[in-house]
Amino acid sequence: MTIDITPELKLAALVVSLRALHDCLRNALTQAGESDDFIQRGECNAAIGTLLGLGAILDEAKALHHAILVFHRMKAAPEAPLPFGILGLLPQEKAVPERCIL
Repeated sequence: MTIDITPELKLAALVVSLRALHDCLRNALTQAGESDDFIQRGECNAAIGTLLGLGAILDEAKALHHAILVFHRMKAAPEAPLPFGILGLLPQEKAVPERCIL
């Protein structure tokens, strides 16, 4: 699929989406760990209660995973204009590897 997206915008979308997925899965792991702590202490209701929001987190992770694959499969059009401010989403402390070929 070819759309009007620059390689830079495509990379920015991938970076932001991967970081969001990472944070989402970290939250899921934290909730699962808290639930495990409760169950180890015999607090079944608290363990299950801790997991009540997990389904929504996993749904979000699945949506992010799908979006990342869609972005990856896009064929960028190098002549496409770059929307203003999009690269501002990329924190400067985490440089994107130059070996990423889009």
